[in-house]
Amino acid sequence: MREMIREVIVAVDLEGTAEQQVLAKRLTKLGVMLAHWTDSQLRLFSATEENDPEHREKERRLNALAEAASSQARCTVWLGSSINELLKLKRRGGVVAELLVAGLRGHGRTELALHGSVSEALLQHTSRPVVLLGPAFQDFQESKPLLYVATDLTNESRAAEWYARSLAKRLKTGIKLFHSLWPTIRSLEEGIALAGSVTEEQRVDLEEALSDAEKRIRAKAEWIERSGVSCDWRIDVSRESLADILARENISQPALLFMGGGNRGPMMTRLLGSTVRDVAMKSSIPIVAVHRSKSC
Repeated sequence: MREMIREVIVAVDLEGTAEQQVLAKRLTKLGVMLAHWTDSQLRLFSATEENDPEHREKERRLNALAEAASSQARCTVWLGSSINELLKLKRRGGVVAELLVAGLRGHGRTELALHGSVSEALLQHTSRPVVLLGPAFQDFQESKPLLYVATDLTNESRAAEWYARSLAKRLKTGIKLFHSLWPTIRSLEEGIALAGSVTEEQRVDLEEALSDAEKRIRAKAEWIERSGVSCDWRIDVSRESLADILARENISQPALLFMGGGNRGPMMTRLLGSTVRDVAMKSSIPIVAVHRSKSC
């Protein structure tokens, strides 16, 4: 049987602004590390029309990025006519996309509506795991990453848990499960506000919610450990969203954060009080968004 070749595909913007050039280099560097970690080849993708007067210059920039990365990873380039070529990507000729990588530059809602975004398009339309690099990302050394998984303890995050477990086995690294009780606490507080005081029933509800969450996250940790992967877990009870919690977390080692969900509109999914984009904008580590799909 023919061996499957894996690719990490990095989407870069080759426009001439200094910000875009810096982001393209950071994305390429991250792509090199991901390719190394997953034993994949690296492919750099950029979209441009052939009649674009900057076509030749963009091709030169893409080849320069590839040349800089080629000493650390098997690297090829792909200059497509539009982002749709990347969105329609399927398994082809024994090659499968392991991960798609894109960056966020802090577009406002109006700018997104007018101009769109490669990262937004990937989150909404591709079935492959998407790695997002936000502006708060801190460079880290190329050692094995710890895999964080944000779980809501339902099927919404199941695909992310499965993929993280599979990748952790291949990398021989560990997983840390993270769950926030803030959505439950917020719901109870709304009831308390209406009642005017905390009732005994509400206290019991909160205790039961915490007990149930601990039981379910322990079961997930045990499921991961049965595959030979070490797993720690944490339940957060602060009144903060996942994006804000991660913004104050001191994560000193290489790490990836996995989030999951289905397609729920422009920002893909809302999990633990945050959208994937919210978290990626504030997180110092890359976010891996995994769709709830059999193809993952």
